[in-house]
Amino acid sequence: PAAVMIAALAATLVRIDRYPIVRVIIAVGVLAATALVASSAWYLMRPYLNRRSAWRAAIIAAVVAVLSWLDVTPVRIFLVSAAIGAFIGMPESPDEAPADS
Repeated sequence: PAAVMIAALAATLVRIDRYPIVRVIIAVGVLAATALVASSAWYLMRPYLNRRSAWRAAIIAAVVAVLSWLDVTPVRIFLVSAAIGAFIGMPESPDEAPADS
């Protein structure tokens, strides 16, 4: 049932895409979706962007930017990012540091 609805929606969208108001509505929808994704990404990334782990986030972001520029597929970018994150590791928090006796 969902596939039929999506096919019907896609067919309808192709037919009404020639009208300027429809293009404006689609552009506003894309802008709203982009804003929602960006705000969600910021909410998820914010705890990792502190002084202790800023260099780690910067390295991974730089690698992702370079790989995106080189047209690497997203799955490979995720795999490389995960490997870098696992290799670098998380910095120790002050609460977890071993106590000297």
